[in-house]
Amino acid sequence: MSLRRACLCWLSSVGTSVAAVAGGVPGAEWRQYSDVESAGWSRKSLEEAFQRAGEAGSAAVFVAEGGVAVCAWGDVERPLNAHSIRKPILGSMIGIAVSEGDLSLGDTLADLGINDIHALTEQERSATVLDLLRGRSGVYHEAAYETAGKRRERPARGSHIPGSHFWSNNWDFNALLTIYEQESGNTFFDEFERVIASPIGMEDFRAAHGEYHFERERSLHPAYPLRISARDLARFGTLYLRDGRWDGRTIVPAEWTAESTRAHTVFDDGGGYTGTFQAGAGFGFMWWVYPAGCQPPGRPTLDAHDIVAAQGAGGHVMLLIRELDLVIVHRTATDDGHRVGWNDVWSIAEDVVRARSLLKTGAAERRGLIVRRFER
Repeated sequence: MSLRRACLCWLSSVGTSVAAVAGGVPGAEWRQYSDVESAGWSRKSLEEAFQRAGEAGSAAVFVAEGGVAVCAWGDVERPLNAHSIRKPILGSMIGIAVSEGDLSLGDTLADLGINDIHALTEQERSATVLDLLRGRSGVYHEAAYETAGKRRERPARGSHIPGSHFWSNNWDFNALLTIYEQESGNTFFDEFERVIASPIGMEDFRAAHGEYHFERERSLHPAYPLRISARDLARFGTLYLRDGRWDGRTIVPAEWTAESTRAHTVFDDGGGYTGTFQAGAGFGFMWWVYPAGCQPPGRPTLDAHDIVAAQGAGGHVMLLIRELDLVIVHRTATDDGHRVGWNDVWSIAEDVVRARSLLKTGAAERRGLIVRRFER
């Protein structure tokens, strides 16, 4: 379903309770502001963002502030292919494995016994887990789930020593799955459901929504596409805004959430991977990092904030704006052959953040708002 055929969902008409909004997390069900304008949001501006999303062909948009749903448009419950958003999700599991001593960021491919169908060179096998997380392995072997464009752009093998050069490289991110499962002894999808999805109350995700995508003629290491709903991704984003804690319990170590969402690579030209940005955009541990000042002209409200993003092909984006305690999730029905351009996705986000900025209500005032149970 596209937004053209979806209702604009603001709030439920039943089931009220008082919630401490600032710094909170959703409970078993998402709750919504009883009145978005009293909470500091412009209803008119949000409706304009909804219209833009409908015109672009968006499948779902979910906006959460302080652990409370602001608005939800489209098929927010439908598990859709996350594409490359799967990568920071795997990264969270690697962070847990590191904290538990199952894995070290300094381990090399040689230490771990990692190879491929075309044997890796000694130089390539010196790449570390840290290099792979940062897209800096220097291993330019063929990989599963690559686009034709990425295959054409792949640097020549041996052209860069490990750690010296960034390239958004599916080989790195696929090999990390092999390493995680080998060293932790866990199956990624099952373990993600057990240690993250269930504890933070994801409503739609099941381990069966993940699959291993092999292209054995290219590589030993599979990709790991998974399907996840917009409202469940908003929980994952909220977890990162809470430094990996949920209801007083550490799910992902705070040190990991901080380290993985800072820029380990900064692009002088804005990156060039997911749309046009000004110099200063960067890449962390499979997260994209957009500091204030790197948005192109036309996005002045977004440009005022530091943004961390998980991004997937076709218009799948989860934006985290810590200063506003805000998560914006945009989904596209790529399973049905639809795509939304990056400029449209970021323009929708600009509209949403501008709606928040038009009417400023202090966090202390918002804490006392009545919020209602989320219903579609």
